[in-house]
Amino acid sequence: MMLPSEKYFGKFEAIFYFTEPMKVGACFMARKSQTVDPWAGLNERQQSYLKAIYQADQKAEADEKYAAASNWNSRPANEWRWLLYGYDNFGFPTPLLKSIMDLGLKDQGTGSTFEALETRKLILVKYTGALDDIPLIRITPKGRKLVHTATQEERPVKLPAGTLREWHWRALAKCYEAYINGKSGVQKDDYLRFGGLSWKTWLHLLFN
Repeated sequence: MMLPSEKYFGKFEAIFYFTEPMKVGACFMARKSQTVDPWAGLNERQQSYLKAIYQADQKAEADEKYAAASNWNSRPANEWRWLLYGYDNFGFPTPLLKSIMDLGLKDQGTGSTFEALETRKLILVKYTGALDDIPLIRITPKGRKLVHTATQEERPVKLPAGTLREWHWRALAKCYEAYINGKSGVQKDDYLRFGGLSWKTWLHLLFN
């Protein structure tokens, strides 16, 4: 007579069948599936919020890179990655708030949605304002990676160190234009920039 006996070892399931003399007749090992899709674990509303936060984060990053290339100073990511969910000083909705409004998802459940995403470590939330009631949202690397994977967005190829960017080529074009026109160089404007480009851009061309 075959008597089944089940034993579990961590993530593996072992099923042994013993004969009357207690000899092993057969052994089957099956790995238990414990993989859970974190994106599928979010409801549609939470997915929409996370994508809106991600898109606002990417826009903030692009704006910061452009500002750093055009002006003297650049801010650390710890400053510009925090996204205000509210209105600016002119009464207009910030990019994140506008995205949520355009989705038709701005309602009293917003706080609960932020809390659910924060519990899953997909975003960070802190508050500002006179009453500490205006949310500041920051997507985490885990949240950014999840949106990348879920939307199958192609990441931009990282250029090798020393590669000239668009603004560097514009600076070179300014120099060439000044040369063929017989000018002594690129003129400084009222904002202390040369040819509309930051001093940092010119230093990169000089020392790299």
